[in-house]
Amino acid sequence: MPRRLLYSLRKSRGLLFLAAVLLFGACGELQKLTRTEDDEPSTDVAPKFESDDPAYHASLLNTGQLMQSVNMTSWVQRGFHGRSQTIAILDNGFAGLSASRGKHLPPNLSVFKGPLDNEGDTLHGTKLAEVIFAMTSGSPNWSERSQHPTIKLYNANGFSNFSAAVDQAIKDRVDIIVYSQVWEFGGNFDGRGFINAAVNKATSAGILWINAAGNYATSAWQGPLIPNPDYSARLPFESRYVRMVVNEPSTPVKIILSWNDFSDSKDWRTARNLDLVLLDKNGRELASARKIQDGIDHGRSSSHSAHARESIETTLQPGIYLLRVDIRSNNFDMNSRIRIAANGPDISFVDQSTDASVMIPADNPTVLTVGASDDSSSSFGRTTGGAQKPEVLAPSILQFERDISFQGSSSAAAVAAAAIAVFRDACGSVNRALLVQKITDGFLSQASEAGRGLWLPPSGQCR
Repeated sequence: MPRRLLYSLRKSRGLLFLAAVLLFGACGELQKLTRTEDDEPSTDVAPKFESDDPAYHASLLNTGQLMQSVNMTSWVQRGFHGRSQTIAILDNGFAGLSASRGKHLPPNLSVFKGPLDNEGDTLHGTKLAEVIFAMTSGSPNWSERSQHPTIKLYNANGFSNFSAAVDQAIKDRVDIIVYSQVWEFGGNFDGRGFINAAVNKATSAGILWINAAGNYATSAWQGPLIPNPDYSARLPFESRYVRMVVNEPSTPVKIILSWNDFSDSKDWRTARNLDLVLLDKNGRELASARKIQDGIDHGRSSSHSAHARESIETTLQPGIYLLRVDIRSNNFDMNSRIRIAANGPDISFVDQSTDASVMIPADNPTVLTVGASDDSSSSFGRTTGGAQKPEVLAPSILQFERDISFQGSSSAAAVAAAAIAVFRDACGSVNRALLVQKITDGFLSQASEAGRGLWLPPSGQCR
C-alpha cells in the first residue's frame, strides 16, 4: 500500500518504511493500449528491489502466530484449507515470483498481464500471496502435499490493467478478490466513481471483494470547499493551510489533492479547477501542482488534466510544512468538497480529519474493508455516503527471515482473506452481507479498543 504505503518494508527495525513513494509502470514493447492519465498506478506500492535481494527468498516465520491470531489453527488442523475457494490477488506487481514458485508458492502460478505490459517492480503482490498460501496450508513452504485455495495473480497496475483484471477475474469465476491498494482520486468520497464502478462489476457477479483500508489515518484532511477573499480555500490552520509534519531526513513525499467531481465513467472531464501548493513553515513556496482542468480534451498535454486532482512529488527534510489550495474557476457550489492526503514514511498532518482517510475502493459499500489492528496509521471513518469503514480488523505484522518485516492494512487484508477462505471452505460461500452480520454480532469477531477483530469460532461451527 507506505507508512502511507499499504505495504512496505524495513530491514533494520522490522517496521513500516517507504523507500519509494510512487512507482510508475513503464510502457513495454508488448503494450496493446496507449497509456493514459488513468493508467498511473495506485500509490500504495512496495519499494524496488534487486533480484538478488534477500527479501525475494525470505520465508515467513510467524505463520503459526498469524493463524492463532484469527483462531484458524484448529480449522486447518481439521482439514479446512480453503480448497473450495479461488482467490484472485490484484496488485501492481509480483516481483520475486519466479524465486517463490515451488518454494513458498505453488509452482504453476502465473500472472494475468492485462492490456499494458507495465507490471511494477514490487514484491507487494508476491508477499501477499505467500501469506495466504502459508496460512491456509499451515506452512510457509510448498510441497506436493500442500492443501490450499487456488490462487490466481492479476496485474492491476493502472486503471486499464485494473479494469481488465476485474473482467478476467469474473470470467475465471473466482470466489474472492484481494485488493490491497487504494487510490486517492477517482471518486466523490461516497463509495462511487469510475474505480468503484469497476469493483461493482465483481461484487455484482457474487465475488467477495476484500480491500485493505489504507494507511492514511494520520495524513488526510477533508472538508467543504469554501473560498477565502483571495480565492484560496478555507483550511484549518490560519484559515488557509493544512500543516504537514515530516520526521525523517530526505523523505520522499507524494501529496494529493482531489475534489468531488468524478462520475462512474473514466472519460468524464472536470471543468472545475484547483491548484495545490506546498510551502515551508515561513510561507515560502517550495512546489506546486497547477494543471488546468477545463473540461476540454487536450490530448496528452502535460499542462492539463481530465481529473479532479492535483499531485506533488518531492523530497523533504524534517520539519513542518504548509499545504494550500487555490481556487482557479468560479463553478464550484455549496456541495463541493476537497480532500488532501500525503503519502510517505513517518508523515502526519497536524490538521487531520479521520473521516477523510478511507480511500478508493476501500470506501465501497459492497466490499469488505479490512484495517490493521496493530497499526495506528490504518484508515478508518465514515464516507460521505454513510458507510462505516473498515468493517473488521486483522493483525498485519509479518515476520520474515533475515530480519525483514512487513506491516500495514494490506497485509491485514491478506490475513483476513486466508481466514475467510478457510471459513467458507467449511461453511459454504458466505456472502459479504452475512459475513458483516456475523462480524457485527460477534460470531466472527472479538471486540477490542481498536475495534472488531476477525476471530473464527471453534472449528467447524458455521451457525
